[in-house]
Amino acid sequence: MKKKWFSFAAVFLALVLFCGNGISAKPFFEREIYPEVLLEVPRIKQSSNGCVIASFASAEAYLRGTYGGVTYEFGQDYPWQTPIYDLMLDMMETEATGPNGFVDGYNRIPPDNWVEIKDLSLDNLYKNLMKGKPIVICSETLGHTSLLIGYIGPYDSLEESGFVVLDVFSKMYPKNDINDISAIPTGDYPEDSCYRSLSDHLLHEHKLTQAYVPQPKTSRPKPPEFFGTGAVGITDDNAILWQSHTSVQCSEIGFYLGTNAENMKRYAEQTGAAAENASFDLKEAGCRLNGGTDYVYQTFFVYGGKEYVSEPKTFRTTGDPSPILPEAKILGDADGNGKVTSTDKVLLSRFLAKWNVTIDEKACDLNRNGTLESAEAVVIARYLAKWSNLPYAIGERVEENAH
Repeated sequence: MKKKWFSFAAVFLALVLFCGNGISAKPFFEREIYPEVLLEVPRIKQSSNGCVIASFASAEAYLRGTYGGVTYEFGQDYPWQTPIYDLMLDMMETEATGPNGFVDGYNRIPPDNWVEIKDLSLDNLYKNLMKGKPIVICSETLGHTSLLIGYIGPYDSLEESGFVVLDVFSKMYPKNDINDISAIPTGDYPEDSCYRSLSDHLLHEHKLTQAYVPQPKTSRPKPPEFFGTGAVGITDDNAILWQSHTSVQCSEIGFYLGTNAENMKRYAEQTGAAAENASFDLKEAGCRLNGGTDYVYQTFFVYGGKEYVSEPKTFRTTGDPSPILPEAKILGDADGNGKVTSTDKVLLSRFLAKWNVTIDEKACDLNRNGTLESAEAVVIARYLAKWSNLPYAIGERVEENAH
C-alpha cells in the first residue's frame, strides 16, 4: 500500500460492485482502503501531567460544541482553565494541583460515557473515526496520552502513521501545530512524542496500549448526520462516491449527480437495512460521464421518512472534454417537440403544398439531399402506420452533419 490515491482505483473497483442497475451498500472497510477523514476538534492546552485530562477535554469539546458558555471551534486553542477542562477533572475524579493544570493522577479512567476499545487495529481505529468519534490513545511505554482526530494519508505507506494525532505538548514541539496538520509528513515526529507512539504501534511494536471512544448519552443527543463523503477512483468516464454516516435503519440510500447543482439526477435504492457507510460505482449505477468534465454530487440516506443529504462536492473526470457536437435532430420531427406524431405528417404535407407553416426542414429531409419531397411525407405516414423496413431511421436522433 505504498502508492497515492490513484493506485487505489483498481482495488475500489474490485471492492465496490453493484447489482443490476441498482446501488449496493457494500461495507466500506473490507480491506485497507482509507479515504481521508478529519474531525474538527479544538485544542485544550495544558502543561506537564495534564495531558490525559486535556485529551479528553478536547474530545468532549468536540462532542458538546458549546459548554459553560464557551463555544469550541476547530483550530482554536483554549486555556486549560476552560469549563470543559474543569468538567473532565470532575468526571475523572481529580484536580489541578498547580497554576498550569498539573495533575498528579486520576481515579476514574475512562470517564463516564467513554469506553475502552479492545481492538487497537488500524481498521478498527479508522472505523471509529468514520463514525465521527474522536479517539483518546494512550501509551504506557511512553507515558503519553493524545487525541486521534483523523487520517490524512497515505503518504509513503499506511503503516507509517498517516494519522493526525493532536500532540498537546505544543510548547515542547511547536512544529506540530494543529493549524498546519496537513503538513506533517510521515515519520516527522520527535522520538518521544505521540506520533512515535502511534507509528510504532502500527509497525507492530505495540506501544499503543489503550484507546477510548465516546458512547452516546441523553445529554448529547445528535440526529443522524454525515461524517464524510468523497469521490475516488476517478477516470475519464467513471468515479466511485462513498459516504459514511450515523448507523441507522435506512429505507433508501443513493446520490445526486449532475454538471451543476441546479440540475442533478437522483439515483436511489430501497434498502430497509441498517447501514453506516456505502459506496457507489457511477458507471455500474448507469451514469454516463464525459472526460474532462466537472460534476457536482451529494449522497443521501433516508431514515424515519426523512432524507439526509450531504453537502455538495465536486470532482473532475480525467482526460479532455468531448468536442461540442451539433444539436441532434429527431428524424421526421417537423415541429421539433422531440417525437414524431401525426402533427408532423400534416405539417410536412402542408409545407409541401406551399402553406404558410414553419417546420424543421433538416429533420424532415430524410435522405439528406437538401430538398423536401412528397416521398418523405409518405415515409413518415408509413412510420406512423407502423410499417416495417422503412428506408430511413424515422423517430431516431440523427446529428445534423450525418449523411
